[in-house]
Amino acid sequence: MTDQQELLPIARTGGAYGVRGWVRIIPFEEGEPLFATKTWHFIAMNGAQRILSVHELKEHGTQLIAKFDGIDSKEDADRLRGRIALLREDFPELEEEDEHWAVDIIGCRVINLEGEELGVVADISDNSVQDILVVRGTKGDAAVEYLIPVVEQYVEEIDTEGQVIRVDWHSDWL
Repeated sequence: MTDQQELLPIARTGGAYGVRGWVRIIPFEEGEPLFATKTWHFIAMNGAQRILSVHELKEHGTQLIAKFDGIDSKEDADRLRGRIALLREDFPELEEEDEHWAVDIIGCRVINLEGEELGVVADISDNSVQDILVVRGTKGDAAVEYLIPVVEQYVEEIDTEGQVIRVDWHSDWL
């Protein structure tokens, strides 16, 4: 099986959809990478892995529903409780130079223009207008969390290769 270190979890399963083996899929971000490949890695709650071959994939509201080869009943679909992961190489190429996959941004260090390290991107959220970097760090002995809008005014540079994001944000802006 593939080393879990190489796999990027990008969705979770949400139980059966109907009685013919369809499975609800809840993407952690946009579902585009899921449509780009027909081979998914399933990681069960106990850590066991298996390869799933996607027979059909459809959008269903904010979720997806998937039909896998060999999953033909509601009971089979209900047994698929866990995460869906892909290899990074299976992600499609981005069209714009300034676009980034969330999996490439999470874990980046965030440094302000004064050179002060604010923390690390722990998650990416949104407020329905723009994406928000959820940055976790420390200030003195206290844990802090910064919510930095991903807009030109605050985000100066995203360097995914160097794993650094430079921002116009100050540590006292909690």
